[in-house]
Amino acid sequence: MSDDRQVETPPTADQIIETYLLRREEALRHVPADTPEAARAARAVLSEFMRLYPHTAAALEDFAATESLVKNSLEVEAGTESEKSGEEEAIVRRGMETAARLLAARRAPHAPEASAPVAGLKKEVEAHGLTIQALASATRLSVPLLVKLDRRLIRFASIPRQAIERIGAELGRSFEAVAAYLQGDPQFASQASFRADAAPRMPSQQDFFEAVETDLTMDEAQKAEWRSFKNAP
Repeated sequence: MSDDRQVETPPTADQIIETYLLRREEALRHVPADTPEAARAARAVLSEFMRLYPHTAAALEDFAATESLVKNSLEVEAGTESEKSGEEEAIVRRGMETAARLLAARRAPHAPEASAPVAGLKKEVEAHGLTIQALASATRLSVPLLVKLDRRLIRFASIPRQAIERIGAELGRSFEAVAAYLQGDPQFASQASFRADAAPRMPSQQDFFEAVETDLTMDEAQKAEWRSFKNAP
């Protein structure tokens, strides 16, 4: 007797981590930043996801540890070398942006056809042989914010033109093509299949600048840069 029941494919580590970032931000939205309460809330979300998705528990733990290490390193550098950190940081970032652009040009010398619609920011990044981290560095956005844009969880009307232009420039796509994609319906990561009893609800769309202000991975210089575009035409 054949079994016609469809076998559910478990979500990947990347899909779980992206969903974890969104759930964590939602949990911390009304909690003061850099407080014991915020730390406990973040840890509770991490523990919940590790319990619900044990096959990605190690990946979640590694991601959280790496994120904490990077954040603490940046804070130490800012506190010990405040008089020169701004200039050095700008030099490093310009170098990273230049390297990302050169790599994109080297791996994708020909721009995609203008008529082809954008299938997704992450898909475009992968097609260019890049990483979401490289795109974040080159555009001065963050990985969590790019994930939200990719899933269309940011209200299009709130997205500054500069963000769309930077993404388009790095991916070799027109402003219109990227804008058209960002106006689509919100979606979960890669149409992930979650267990019915643990399926996360779709977050409501967020204002771009609210997402910037609540982004735990963005430094103050990045936030200040995007704030300057808030009232730009």
